[in-house]
Amino acid sequence: MPIKEINNAKNLQFFINNGIKTNFVTSGDTLIAFGNFGGYQSEIIDGEQKVIFEKWIKTGIDMTKLKAINKNLLVDEANFYDCSNGSLQIIPFKKLGLPVKLLLPTEPMQYDF
Repeated sequence: MPIKEINNAKNLQFFINNGIKTNFVTSGDTLIAFGNFGGYQSEIIDGEQKVIFEKWIKTGIDMTKLKAINKNLLVDEANFYDCSNGSLQIIPFKKLGLPVKLLLPTEPMQYDF
């Protein structure tokens, strides 16, 4: 099924970090999640049914600060970005109510969970 055009999303690239190819693609400051699709919306546009990915898209992200934990989980200074449950979930560290300290490996590692 064709995808509805994503505003200002040009030159989409898979997000790869520490040797981990993730289920996220990026374009400028736009992050798009492609992990475990479910519950998508579609609509008829110009006579064609197209998928709408609003639940999977977040703009205003500083890609230089993102790190890959595994193919479905990214992290920056303040949030987790999870795409394992059928949409892009942004989980602020503050919302967890616990101090968060991540020890990321120096060698590329792929964790699949």
